[in-house]
Amino acid sequence: MYYEINVSKLTTTDTSRREPFYRHLFATAPRSATSEDEAKNLYLILRAKFPESEGYNISVSLNRQTGEYLDWSTLTP
Repeated sequence: MYYEINVSKLTTTDTSRREPFYRHLFATAPRSATSEDEAKNLYLILRAKFPESEGYNISVSLNRQTGEYLDWSTLTP
């Protein structure tokens, strides 16, 4: 499980859109925030560096990963 934080910037280069359009700038790596506390701290830092008042948008997503154990002990070549 990890949190991804995406930073985007409001742009006016796409005039065909009627609603605000945000262009992706960067996103954090999976190892950047592996707990809710880490994600919240990082979010606050990024929000201070990339304020909404200057046209930035910051979104957060939680990515869950699942796995399962495979028993291949009976496989033969």
